[in-house]
Amino acid sequence: MNAFDRLLLFLYSLATAILSVMLGAHIFGFGWLNGLLDFYPYELLVGIVLLLAVSLRFLFLRSGKTREQQAISHKTELGDVRISFQTIESLTERAVRLVKGINDLKTKVRLSESGIRIAIRVTVDPDLEIPQLTSTVQQKVKDYVESTTGVTVENVVVYVSDVVKSQAGKKMPVRPRVESRVE
Repeated sequence: MNAFDRLLLFLYSLATAILSVMLGAHIFGFGWLNGLLDFYPYELLVGIVLLLAVSLRFLFLRSGKTREQQAISHKTELGDVRISFQTIESLTERAVRLVKGINDLKTKVRLSESGIRIAIRVTVDPDLEIPQLTSTVQQKVKDYVESTTGVTVENVVVYVSDVVKSQAGKKMPVRPRVESRVE
């Protein structure tokens, strides 16, 4: 829900509360409401029509992302094929696992104007050439996803979040060492 819809919802709620008070006053026989209805009949009618229009807008408003944004449509000769972003993320993870030196990974797929964008966050083994490793990951993911799904991959972003080292057969994350010097 965008900022305009939130403002509209606030104003709608405020108007509904005022109308509820007015209706309650009318039911309990307060005379000031009859004078108000006689003095402003067209303004109240316009207000009621506006509230009805806003009610219909909120009735048909979808909050959050739509299903269209969670999948990509690929046209074929026989019809449309919809591939979910979750499927593309799984294929991406499968392609990344084929590259030696990658440990943990997370993926995110986004729709772009000319295809999809894939972001990958990885943890790598030490003593590897990270630029070469990430370039290999990018190429393998692009080739694998495009050949498997037929969807154009606009770009693949690889973010190396950490390096792990092996210690007695157990992999442990390497954390930066902080040293302080006093002179």
